Amino acid sequence: ASEEISDQVSHRSFRSTLVPVVSGLIAVVAISWLPGAAPAHAAAGYDAAGQGVQAQEWWLGGLHVTQTWPSTEGAGITVAVLGTGVDPSHPDLAGSVITGPDFSGSGRTRGGAFWGINGTEVAGAIAGHGHGTGRADGLLGVAPAAKVLSIRVSLEFNDPLNSSPAIARRLPGAIASGIEIGRASCRERV
Repeated sequence: ASEEISDQVSHRSFRSTLVPVVSGLIAVVAISWLPGAAPAHAAAGYDAAGQGVQAQEWWLGGLHVTQTWPSTEGAGITVAVLGTGVDPSHPDLAGSVITGPDFSGSGRTRGGAFWGINGTEVAGAIAGHGHGTGRADGLLGVAPAAKVLSIRVSLEFNDPLNSSPAIARRLPGAIASGIEIGRASCRERV
């Protein structure tokens, strides 16, 4: 049993490090090369990462994100996040999340133990805008002025429903549907 827990912990640690970085890189690419989308500078002014937790976000400097903020912070851009759902009430994402459909067929709802953990993490890496006075608290994403379209197409890695053949069988189709909706919705918003 302890070996199984260790595997879950290392898988979770790897995923929690890799997923936000990859998602952030994808967001940078999407914002940089989105056809027809002119860079827009938002009024929020994320000229540099803040103190505390924000200063620990190594990927912002490592991916040269802070250097792009003077020309674009993602204003006017919508990024579809296909995953476990995004919590629109998270303080670092408040006002930035558009809730889309749930194709997972799981019946899970927002606020539950198996809903929106990974999706909210990914959305934060993309469009987190911090909170508090001067937005100095919380996390900053690569495009803090962007909107996120949340489309639920998968389950949390530790959700017991992952072992349900009926649910698992639907997930590839859910992902395909999410891609179609996300592409069409984001194109309409540009």
